[in-house]
Amino acid sequence: MTKFLFFAFFLIVISLYSFAQSIELSGIFSTSCHNNFKNAFGYKAGYVFKEHRHGRQFAIHASHIIKNAHYYKINDDESSSGPERVTFYFNEISSFNQCFGLHISNSRNLLYSESSKLFFGMEASYYYIHLNQQFDTKSYSPYYQYYREYSWHIVNDYKHRLGLLLLLESEFLPANNKRMHFILGTKVGFISYDHTFLRMIPRNGEPWFITSFQTYIGLRYSLVKPKYETQNTKY
Repeated sequence: MTKFLFFAFFLIVISLYSFAQSIELSGIFSTSCHNNFKNAFGYKAGYVFKEHRHGRQFAIHASHIIKNAHYYKINDDESSSGPERVTFYFNEISSFNQCFGLHISNSRNLLYSESSKLFFGMEASYYYIHLNQQFDTKSYSPYYQYYREYSWHIVNDYKHRLGLLLLLESEFLPANNKRMHFILGTKVGFISYDHTFLRMIPRNGEPWFITSFQTYIGLRYSLVKPKYETQNTKY
């Protein structure tokens, strides 16, 4: 799947190079309500198109987020024997989870200044999620007075996941460089998680949707020369 996403991204690069106005590379910090992608890091790269007349910005990105972590999770189960005979599960989890995404966003500039801009808009995303987890579990039942230990390994793919997020992004221009911009942004929204793509049926007891909060910081380089550079070349 990694090769497919990079191949798709480079197709976008080749086909849209002559139309894009800026290229961008950013680092990402991502967190979620779900432990599988809580406090994860990644990166994104893409193209940005700007319509200066109405202050709009259209962008296409590819992203890759990785959760390589070791953590603990405690569950209790009352379904089999009732609340008086509850069983507790102490899980020690080692994970190497990955989330690949393709994103399209449309935003509008709210701050008209030569040195800085503030964009607000929405982003639609397509995700491929790969889970790779090792569980070491200890179960204990106070009622039956038993204690067990066992381990298992899970590899699972969640394909065709969709996301809808609100986007707030600021852009700063250094005083002596009109083509290199610093960007700082935040995205918050929902991502479809544990269901089939057509039937929308949750499985494995996982949530149907998960919340996503991302912050990113990076560089944006303009492929179009500023007006003053273009004028100076004539003389």
